Amino acid sequence: MSAKHTLLAMLAVSIWGFFPVVCKLGLGHFPPMMIGGFRFLFAAIPFVFIFKRPQIPFKHIFLMGMVLTIHTIAFMLALKKNVGAGMTSILMESQVFFTALLSIVVLRHRMTVQQALSLFLAFSGVVVIGSGVGIESGGMIGFLLLLIAAFLWGINNVQMNYFNEGNALSLVVWISLIPPIPLFIFSYFTEHDAMINALQNMTIQGTSIIFFLAIISGVGALWIWCHLLRKNEPTLVAPFALLSPVIGIIGSRFVFKEVLSPQSIIGSVLILSGLLYLQVVTYRKKRANLISQK
Repeated sequence: MSAKHTLLAMLAVSIWGFFPVVCKLGLGHFPPMMIGGFRFLFAAIPFVFIFKRPQIPFKHIFLMGMVLTIHTIAFMLALKKNVGAGMTSILMESQVFFTALLSIVVLRHRMTVQQALSLFLAFSGVVVIGSGVGIESGGMIGFLLLLIAAFLWGINNVQMNYFNEGNALSLVVWISLIPPIPLFIFSYFTEHDAMINALQNMTIQGTSIIFFLAIISGVGALWIWCHLLRKNEPTLVAPFALLSPVIGIIGSRFVFKEVLSPQSIIGSVLILSGLLYLQVVTYRKKRANLISQK
C-alpha cells in the first residue's frame, strides 16, 4: 500500500475506534435498533439523490445491505448486553481474520508468509488485550453476538472487494439505503415505548451522536475503507483495523473510565508491531519490483 493509502486507513480505523464509544453514549438517548436505523437513514438520504446507483444488479446491493442490517442488529444487541466499549472494539477486530480467510476462499487471493506472520503478531495482541479486559457483564451471549457481527463485517469486506465496479462512495450510499426499514420495523415492535420517548425528547447531544455515526463513520470512514479495498487486496487493508481496539480502549478510558490494564498496553504494542512489519514487508516488495523493472 502507498503512503497515502496507509494514512487513509489509519484515519478510517481511528474513526471506527471511537464508534463503540459513541454508540454506547447514544444508548442514553435512543434505543439500540433506532440508533442503527438513524445511522443508515442519514448515511443514505440525501446522498442517493446525488450519486447514481452503481452499475451492478440491485439484488447485489440489497444483499450487501441486508448483511449490514444483520451485522448492526448483532452489534447493537451486544452493546445492549452491556459489553464494555473497549471489549467491543477488541472483539470486532476478529473481522480481520474472517476477511483474510474469506478472501482466500472466495476471491482466491494468496497470503504470503510475511502477511501471515504479521497477522499472527497482531492477533496475539488482540488475545493479550482480551485477556486483560474481560467480557464484563455482557457474558457469553454478548461475546457470541460480537463474533457474529465481526463475521458479517468480514463478509461485507469481501463483497466490497468483489463488486469493484463504479464509484465506491456511491456503493456505500446505496447500500445504506437498505437497512433503515428493517431496523425501524424491528425497533417499533421491540422498543416501541423507548422509541416514542426518544423522538419526543431529542437533544443536541443525541443529534450530534447520530451525525457522527451516520455521516462521519457511516459515509466518510466507510467510503475510505471501500476505496482502499477496491485498490488493494483485503489481506493488505484489513490488518489496519487492528488499530481500532487501541483507539477504542483509549476512548473508553477517558469517556467511561474503563481501566487500561498492563495487558492492554502490551497487546497494543503487539498490534502496532504487526502493522509496522506488514508495511515494511510491503515497502520492500514494491522497492524490489521497481528495481527489477529498471
